[in-house]
Amino acid sequence: MASAIMSISSGGITPTGTITLSENGTFDVINFASAIVDLNYAKKYDGALSAYEDTSITSLPYGAFCRTSTLKTANFPNCTSVGQYCFEGCTTMSSININLSGSVANYAFGYCYSLPELSYSKITSVGTYAFQYCSDVSTVTMPSLTSAFAYAFRYCAELTSFSAPLLRYASTQCFVSCTKMTSWNLPSLVTAGAGCFSYNTKVTSYSLPLLKTLGTSVFYSNHALTSITLPSVTSLPNYTFRYCSSLKSVYLPGSSIVTCTQYTFTNCTCSVYVPSSLLASYKAYTNWVTYWSSRLVAIPE
Repeated sequence: MASAIMSISSGGITPTGTITLSENGTFDVINFASAIVDLNYAKKYDGALSAYEDTSITSLPYGAFCRTSTLKTANFPNCTSVGQYCFEGCTTMSSININLSGSVANYAFGYCYSLPELSYSKITSVGTYAFQYCSDVSTVTMPSLTSAFAYAFRYCAELTSFSAPLLRYASTQCFVSCTKMTSWNLPSLVTAGAGCFSYNTKVTSYSLPLLKTLGTSVFYSNHALTSITLPSVTSLPNYTFRYCSSLKSVYLPGSSIVTCTQYTFTNCTCSVYVPSSLLASYKAYTNWVTYWSSRLVAIPE
């Protein structure tokens, strides 16, 4: 083993580590503070780490490859967990084989611009900012996902398909600016945080049969949306449909009155359809009577 050692740091975010070089110029060991990652794959040294493979690793530490902007491929078939910032800023990584399970740590894959898809059958929770700015991702498939925290998928600008049938909780701006999505089908979603689907400018339909609790501005600036049905919602907070410029119909078929605020339908000219048996009650109810009574229409029998 040669004595040539390079000290590296990940932009001040992660612990410092060392890269050790062998006699023939290949990477042998990367040592990140509390974890040693052994290279079983001889990568010819060219001044930048572009590929990494290890079939023995089961967990990667905090910031292991953070801001390794030259990393293009990674293969960790037995790795089930990664620490915060693990691959954050790996802007050219277009292929990763990793068997993630359970929770994905905060910031773990943020700014991985070049990943084409995210398909993980065992992920149950996605942390804050975990996949933000994964701008080339077109498909997300996570059949076991139940919770996605704030900004988890924000600015996934190429996303056109998202499958997470068990997702129940999506936090603040979870899917903000997914500007190529045209429809969302989330059959188990119960809670959507503030701005959850804001700036989804091409979405024309939502299927959210169990959605009950909304934060503010959930559908803000959904310019292409023309109609939406929310059978389980209990309240429409401030700016729920603000700047939904094409929205014509909001259907609230539930058996109880859905509350609203004076700002729920700001900059939006939609009609609101409610059960005929509740129409008179809606027209007399707080905020509806003052601000939106003229929008109310009975759902046709």
